[in-house]
Amino acid sequence: MLNYASIVIITYIAGHFISITSAFFIEKYMNKKLGYPSIYLFNKLTGTSEKVCCPSCDELNADKKTKIKNRIINSILYPITLWDYLTQRLCYSQSLPFHLANTTWLMIKEGYEKKFITNSKLLKDEAGLHDDLFRLAYHYVYEFSKQHQTKIQNYVALYGFCRNICLVFIISFWISVPTFIYRFFTESNFIYSLLSMTLSFLFTYVFYVGFVKFYRRYTLEVLMAFAVLQSRETIS
Repeated sequence: MLNYASIVIITYIAGHFISITSAFFIEKYMNKKLGYPSIYLFNKLTGTSEKVCCPSCDELNADKKTKIKNRIINSILYPITLWDYLTQRLCYSQSLPFHLANTTWLMIKEGYEKKFITNSKLLKDEAGLHDDLFRLAYHYVYEFSKQHQTKIQNYVALYGFCRNICLVFIISFWISVPTFIYRFFTESNFIYSLLSMTLSFLFTYVFYVGFVKFYRRYTLEVLMAFAVLQSRETIS
């Protein structure tokens, strides 16, 4: 019984460790490369270029410590950074079509100005919810639209699951690499190590793409629900 309890506790701690670590590395990497979905969904309204795999202004102007930290993160997430470079991020869509983005943004902007009395400059300078303003829409929808709660929770669970499994495959990849090298040069049976390294490399990006897509859908679900709520209140 004690052994079973110990396994449960260790598994629980390991799960939280993976969740925290994946949020620090994978989610931070995504936000640095793409920005928050609540911003890049409206890129076509601002004429923001969707060029990929080039350093941002923040990255170019970053201090030495930040550059070192970014290089460490990119090195650890090498399977993702390499896939991003090879595919040019064509595996996941980014901004909304112009007309849909424009209509949705006008409704969101009007809702924020009426409901939250936010500084108008935050909404007029650029399209997209900057400075964590997305949290207001999330809590508003969660409070006043019960039918959207389950769907939002499902998206949160799905993007969290994909992010965590992505980290597991990254760890598996970095364990497989030295194992494969060692077995290759010692003329041992390296086929299984090669297979493990290849599958880890592939599934890392599969789950990363899943994470990005579900994170985007979660954000889009909240924003669309918020926009519809404004429309419903205007009609009533």
